[in-house]
Amino acid sequence: KIVNGSRGTLKSIIYEKDIEGFRFSLCCIGSSRTGRGVVPVLPVTTSFKFSVGETSVNIRITQLPILPGWAFTDFKVQGNSLSPVIVDLTCARSLQSIYVMLSRASSLRNVGILRWFFSKTLRSALQGDAREEL
Repeated sequence: KIVNGSRGTLKSIIYEKDIEGFRFSLCCIGSSRTGRGVVPVLPVTTSFKFSVGETSVNIRITQLPILPGWAFTDFKVQGNSLSPVIVDLTCARSLQSIYVMLSRASSLRNVGILRWFFSKTLRSALQGDAREEL
């Protein structure tokens, strides 16, 4: 089942040409993260009105509803394995978030740290639930 936020791999984009010879994407073919077959992704059309002063224009755009997966939150990636990973520890809200970010890679060789961070980030106290569990 494909839902908003699903991850997959883009395999190919199928194009056609309009009457003026301009190429447009007809659909794209991807595979789900689990690799269970091929998933067609069809274009979505959106219309809106753009106004400047007295002039207004109706705009209609059709595009494939796909985005590159450049960034994930620690909540979104929890429970998944990724390789390689680049983490930004300056934005971590808790020690648990740091653990989730760093433990997504299969080895330390596959972890990159985006920018310098204060070492006190790693020495912060556990949140209440985790502290009680220990």
